[in-house]
Amino acid sequence: MPFPPKLTLQVRMKIIGMLMEGATIEKCARRFKVSSRAIRKLRAKDPTYAKEWENAKDKIDDLVEASLAKQAILGNVKAGIYWMNNRRPAKWRSRREVTIDPASEIRIVREDGDD
Repeated sequence: MPFPPKLTLQVRMKIIGMLMEGATIEKCARRFKVSSRAIRKLRAKDPTYAKEWENAKDKIDDLVEASLAKQAILGNVKAGIYWMNNRRPAKWRSRREVTIDPASEIRIVREDGDD
């Protein structure tokens, strides 16, 4: 099945460029008058486009990460924490998921000395 007529190769490359600059899918969709669902479907159907998409997002994330490292020295880290927690949760999120086997014994030890 061909891509929607509005998502020509030229438009798809412009979307990649916008993603590389930090735009959201919704912003790209509004810019080219297509649904965000159509853009996501395109990504799901085209592995090459999906790879370009990921590379674009990684590039902007790398730039932001480097910029935030410089800003952290100056004390401005709140925006950086929020950005990285949402864009690269596996690397930056402070909350960790833990799976516990219900068959195993769980022992809780308090370090404050209270029983």
